[in-house]
Amino acid sequence: MARDGYGTGGPPAANPLAARPGHFQGKAKAVIFLFMVGGASHLDLFDPKPALAKWHGKPLPPGFTTPVSQFTKGDTPLLASTRTFKKHGRCGTEVSDLLPHLATCVDDIAVLRSCWSTSTVHAPAHYELHTGGR
Repeated sequence: MARDGYGTGGPPAANPLAARPGHFQGKAKAVIFLFMVGGASHLDLFDPKPALAKWHGKPLPPGFTTPVSQFTKGDTPLLASTRTFKKHGRCGTEVSDLLPHLATCVDDIAVLRSCWSTSTVHAPAHYELHTGGR
């Protein structure tokens, strides 16, 4: 609290939740955040999984935790994407054939591929992604 000016004898800032300047000067002119509930899967748009294609139609390999939800008992076979992926732009981002026009400007967008969740159930995984909570 001392770091934020509390306990120093002076009055606290008018709004302790007000935005503070960042460590670096911002460069982005705009941000468009697309979260498409019910949209196409990342596996069919930006995230090819060659190993998944190898396991298509087979049960989950031994050693993996069996995912159980309201829709499955964990015994359904693995399904690979049916889409074709190619590398585009100078960045080499792989984009599926579902997005041919977006592939032409892939160097101008950011694709986040580093998210994971502790939940295998869709809705709780969304909540965890957007709030950081579990």
